[in-house]
Amino acid sequence: MTKITCTCGDVAIALDGPPILTAECHCTSCRDAAGRLAPRPPVQEENGGTRFVMQRKDRVRVLKGADHLASFRLTPKSGTQRIVATCCAAPMWLEFRGGHWLSIYAARWPDGSAPAPALRTMTRDAPPGRR
Repeated sequence: MTKITCTCGDVAIALDGPPILTAECHCTSCRDAAGRLAPRPPVQEENGGTRFVMQRKDRVRVLKGADHLASFRLTPKSGTQRIVATCCAAPMWLEFRGGHWLSIYAARWPDGSAPAPALRTMTRDAPPGRR
């Protein structure tokens, strides 16, 4: 089991079993969300991508702080929602409508211990010089 917390520790989730994949996303939506949420510490990597650890939904449990979790959507029609810990404004995960997985923000792992990305996605959207 891997335990992940928000920045202040009031929200904790447990991840059971190995992740499906670790990826770094460079899409416009992920970059926009990272800027609008502006968490501390930031969720973007130095190259502008956002690293996620993808975990099956049936292997994720909220251990504490469920009442602090809220949905954030870039637009009312967005097919994705980002779940944020309202206690400290920490993004916890990204969820695609209809998906069987959650994309847990790698920035939530303590001391940079999240798995390294296996691939980078949406690099066409990355700003010039960051592809």
